[in-house]
Amino acid sequence: MKRAWIKTIACMAVLFLFLFPVDAKAEGVAMKAEVGFDGTYLMGSWTPIRVNIKNTGNDLDGSLEVSVDIRNNRRIIYSTPVNLPKASEKEYTFYARIPNAVSNLNIRLTDSRGKAVTALMVNELNPIGFNNYFLGLVTDDQPSLGYWKEIMAGNYLLSNYIPISLDASSFPVHREVLSSFSVLIFNNIDTDAFRPEQLDILNDWLEDGGVLIVGTGVNGKRTLSGLSGSILPILTGELGELGSPALLEELTGREVLSTAPLQVMDIRAEKIRVLLGDEETGLVWGMQKGRGTVFISAFDLGTEPILSWTGSKLLWENLLAQNLSSSAAARLSNPYEYNQGTDSLAEALGNIDAMEMPSVMLILFLFLFYLALVGPINYSFLKKIDKREWSWVTIPVLSILFAALIFGLGYNTKGGGLIANTISVVNMKTNEEYGDLTNYIGIFTPGRGNYEVQLDRFALLSTLGDPDYRAGSSKPEARIVQGNPSKILFENVNIWTMKTFKTDTRRAEIGSIKSDLYYEMGKIKGKVQNNTVYPLEHLVIYTSTGFVEVGNIAAGESRNVEMTVLAARSNRYGDIIYAIIDDIFPWTSVTTARDKEGRKDMTRRRVLENLLAPGYLDSARPYPVTKPGEIGNDTIQSMEVAYFAFFEGQPESGIMVNGRQPDRITSDGIIMGYMDLIVERDGIVAIPPGMLTGQYEEKMSQGTDTDREWFYIHDPAGYAVFSFDLSSYIHLKDLKVQIGINVINGSGDIYIYEPILGDFGTKVEGDSVQIDESNFSKYVGIDNKIYIKILPGANQYLHAGLPVITLEGREQ
Repeated sequence: MKRAWIKTIACMAVLFLFLFPVDAKAEGVAMKAEVGFDGTYLMGSWTPIRVNIKNTGNDLDGSLEVSVDIRNNRRIIYSTPVNLPKASEKEYTFYARIPNAVSNLNIRLTDSRGKAVTALMVNELNPIGFNNYFLGLVTDDQPSLGYWKEIMAGNYLLSNYIPISLDASSFPVHREVLSSFSVLIFNNIDTDAFRPEQLDILNDWLEDGGVLIVGTGVNGKRTLSGLSGSILPILTGELGELGSPALLEELTGREVLSTAPLQVMDIRAEKIRVLLGDEETGLVWGMQKGRGTVFISAFDLGTEPILSWTGSKLLWENLLAQNLSSSAAARLSNPYEYNQGTDSLAEALGNIDAMEMPSVMLILFLFLFYLALVGPINYSFLKKIDKREWSWVTIPVLSILFAALIFGLGYNTKGGGLIANTISVVNMKTNEEYGDLTNYIGIFTPGRGNYEVQLDRFALLSTLGDPDYRAGSSKPEARIVQGNPSKILFENVNIWTMKTFKTDTRRAEIGSIKSDLYYEMGKIKGKVQNNTVYPLEHLVIYTSTGFVEVGNIAAGESRNVEMTVLAARSNRYGDIIYAIIDDIFPWTSVTTARDKEGRKDMTRRRVLENLLAPGYLDSARPYPVTKPGEIGNDTIQSMEVAYFAFFEGQPESGIMVNGRQPDRITSDGIIMGYMDLIVERDGIVAIPPGMLTGQYEEKMSQGTDTDREWFYIHDPAGYAVFSFDLSSYIHLKDLKVQIGINVINGSGDIYIYEPILGDFGTKVEGDSVQIDESNFSKYVGIDNKIYIKILPGANQYLHAGLPVITLEGREQ
């Protein structure tokens, strides 16, 4: 009897453990962790989580994971595999996107069964919102750059940054993490200690528009040793002493008090220009790297006399303000607009035949037929055979039959196959044979259950917004495993839904699009050639004042281009984009067509609405601008026009769902980028409207708000002042300049500055200013600039597009 009770108790204990498992607590496991950069993270960006684990117990295979709340009580679990032999110590780094402000994060170590081994709560996190950007201080001597941790008060380019300390060990190894930084300062850092992948993403970051400041001087050789070559093709010479700090004091208005001599390094390169000093004694040099800008200081930024100088940051504020392009400066002055981008293509991914609803008319017919069958028809039949009591059997049977019929109809429409749908987005590099590829992937689920998607490479995967959300669900939206292979697990998914996610960005060698375009007589003309490996469809070239659809173009094929541009800027960027979308994929045609081509056109319309419409990330949204030129150079600037085209897509290879290949793989894709626009042809220089805009002079204006595309004068006594720098074009013969504004709401009066009078003396008739050689001396100052003042008219307010220039002239 006693033995029977013992067996019963043992069985009950086993059953209890099975039904209510207890977390496996391992002895001898200790963890230390750092979230972000010493606890600081940029909300919504990829954040590194570094965990050091010391195991003095038994062998352990498991995972590190964090659960991140995203929105509406939804959460994502990010994890990475862990292998800890007995008596070992390892450091693991994985990544999470934390969209909200949280003060702590719980990191769990689980075993192979998913049971918690130990956990660590990291407290006192410092979340950074969208109004700021990261500035990286990359040095082996952090105290020497400590003055950068005191932020300049006021409306400066260097007023919105958060300083982050970095060295070779903490420097990011993924471009998605480095993209959180807008400015990097390298000084007294052994760059030979950087890994190749770190240097590769630094190069990509620069080409995407980053701002890099490099200090040299006494520590210049160690700082440049790993950067010289593909990143910074410069040569270094001997060290010397600067005789006088007058140039530094003149630029900043701050006296250098230290008597320590300033050690300067001789720097030489082909595509580098002096920004401060002269060719013999240059103090600061500049160069362009793709869309990015590099400033190279001939002196060390962390030694005397710079270290104690009150103008040390103001020096770089002024250099950046003078030499950054308008788009690069806007990224620093208004980081909120840049950080607020969205690129969700979930709706476009769901536009496949399997996700279509059955015909409304068919559903209505079946519903009415069902009502008639279970009602009058069923009653009449039973009455005729005098078996009306059978209705309690016939009605349930008919209901089951119709339920089966409806399910069969849905199955016939949606099918039972597993589908992987991909939309590839490629941002092409101008005049290069490659682009940056990001894949957006949707998995159509033919049945209810769990779906694990696997890619045969390491990738930072992130979910998109899905309509398949059930309020109150305790399950995470997704569980993401970072490793090789990478995985994303969707649990308890409904039948016939689309689960979506996107990959990280990687280089794709797909060729290039060559162009030979120029502006002449109000039109952009020339030729484009498709040198990619894909045939392209709906190739469109556009500026802020017009567009042309080149059409379909086969691989290797060339097409002539002729695009009319308006004499004045008549549309905001968004107006042009929506005009393009409605012209290529009209709403009425894509919403009424239910065939394969109709769905394809609707998908492409939605892609354009997401990727090109205002609000998308600057780095991925081609905006027709002045091409970044060689800074510090007064030669004629190059121009660019934007383009996009669709292609068949480049889906991920080796994608598996629940251990098998999808039954069907579909794909589509879009490439976006810029083409060079030749502004000088046969000695004639011609710049179309929309390429050069006025520089808003905030200190000379009042009662005005402005952004990248337009300005508002909301105060009847307010006014806006804009300047136009003609230094690159003042040497042209027969130079003609037209400055125009496009009034959107209200009315305005334009006055032009007369340097001789020292006042805005001339009122302009109409909404444009005409300047040529007959009145240059009247309106153009010794700084080669034209200034205009715009006041609100009778309406006492004004909403208008930024003033733009149309320019023509010829070389002497």
